[in-house]
Amino acid sequence: MFKKILVPLDGSKLAEKILSRVEWLAKIHDAEVTLPAMSLRRGKSLVGVFMGATRPRVDIPRYVELWQRGLLDLDSMVSDVIPLDEVNAGFAALSRGEVARAVVAF
Repeated sequence: MFKKILVPLDGSKLAEKILSRVEWLAKIHDAEVTLPAMSLRRGKSLVGVFMGATRPRVDIPRYVELWQRGLLDLDSMVSDVIPLDEVNAGFAALSRGEVARAVVAF
């Protein structure tokens, strides 16, 4: 589907949304990511992270607290709930881009 993805780094909400999805899109569609050189002016940088660079001991309790207070909508972030015995089919659906986030129920 995508062969190249052009990402504007202009600080807009659209650019933020695009950047949050670009790694996933590039991986799913085996695409090349292109950034305009001028977008990196004024001290901007592009940093790659693995697994979102989370700090589980700090972040997970914070997410739970936000969810309990009604400030984090987890339901809208789940694409599918997959039984444990269908986990391989779930990974296949993920690699095809059919789901973004699935919860494995066991």
